[in-house]
Amino acid sequence: MKNKYPSWLLALVVVGLVSDSVAAPTKKTAQKISYASSNSSNDLIADEVLKENRFYLFGGIDLGLALYSQSDVLNDASRSGIDIGARGLLAYYTKKWVFDGGLGFAFLSSSGTNTSGRNLSVTTRTAYLDFSPRYRFATHWQVGPEFQYWLGTDNGLNGDLSSTSNKAVMGGLQLLREWGDESTKYRIGGRWNIDFNAADRNLNVFQLFFQIGFSPFGGEPVRSPYIEEMKEDDVEKVEAEPAPTPRPEPSPEPTPEPEVMSTPAPVEEVAPLPIGPQEKMVITLDVRDLPFESDSAKLPKYNRDRVQEIGRFLGERKEDWNSLIVSGHTDEQGKKSYNIKLSKARADTVRQLLGEGGAPLNKIKAVGMGSSRPIDRKHNKKAWAKNRRVELEFKGVKDGLVIQKAFKR
Repeated sequence: MKNKYPSWLLALVVVGLVSDSVAAPTKKTAQKISYASSNSSNDLIADEVLKENRFYLFGGIDLGLALYSQSDVLNDASRSGIDIGARGLLAYYTKKWVFDGGLGFAFLSSSGTNTSGRNLSVTTRTAYLDFSPRYRFATHWQVGPEFQYWLGTDNGLNGDLSSTSNKAVMGGLQLLREWGDESTKYRIGGRWNIDFNAADRNLNVFQLFFQIGFSPFGGEPVRSPYIEEMKEDDVEKVEAEPAPTPRPEPSPEPTPEPEVMSTPAPVEEVAPLPIGPQEKMVITLDVRDLPFESDSAKLPKYNRDRVQEIGRFLGERKEDWNSLIVSGHTDEQGKKSYNIKLSKARADTVRQLLGEGGAPLNKIKAVGMGSSRPIDRKHNKKAWAKNRRVELEFKGVKDGLVIQKAFKR
């Protein structure tokens, strides 16, 4: 039997595997990052291993066109017709790949006119096994090969119009767009398949498909590395922290007669101000201070003027601090490489504005940290708003109170 396995399918799989290995980040290690002055420290793990493996069940419909070439059988003809089908799939998601496997049903009806002028119509109905590995190359896009093994006979595919035709082995390429949330996903895409074991004819099937999936197995949420960063306008503003409960003043009255007293409520401790020299001092500017435009490093004029004002103060008191690192941070929503670039651009904006105000740029460095250092590890809008920030890390501060004055409105 003629071997029709195309070499491009093997090449596609090899290219995908190589791309995955090249793009894969270095194995994550736990790094401890200290956010503190010299008087105290809070150690946080810089990164965490995301539990992204998850199963989904999908169901969908297929609609397309089947094109048959002329075979070597006498009185046969080139044919074309419709291809309608449905399938159920079990999908397994990893960080960069999706693997689908399941069962489908295909209905093909084709017709054509042979050399004798006779119209030839052939109908094929069959169930098939389906397998498809796909590479997640963008936020919503996947591409990869597909393979089918037909459980019924492929009447008319192998130059034989009887019920004893070969079982078909189909294969090809598919591209799809996927969107949705952790509970429900939607797919729309297209595929092109050919018959591998038809010795004396070609069959090309072009299909469009739509699928809906859900995850009935529970587990950890899938946090794709390609989800776009959440828009600033959609973020709920972080509520101001409540003021600490004041300590009750001692009663000036004479000692009263003994009586039963209720247990007083606990008093919240007030963090001490950074008075005196500080080896390291961190000031955090969040979305309330720096409301960057969505997917941008631009600031409204009022906030630009505010940062320049801080730069003027730091320039006037440049002898009170040795160096400054401006670090930009994003939330967990977004492709890692994109978030690093965005956070670096925002840190550069703050550094430039400080310099325009008068701060010495030779003492200031800007870095982009992306989402690697969250201060709130919850997965909701308030946590994302807290994590999307710019930090100013001063080194060699002579008096912490002096630096704090620059940030008082």
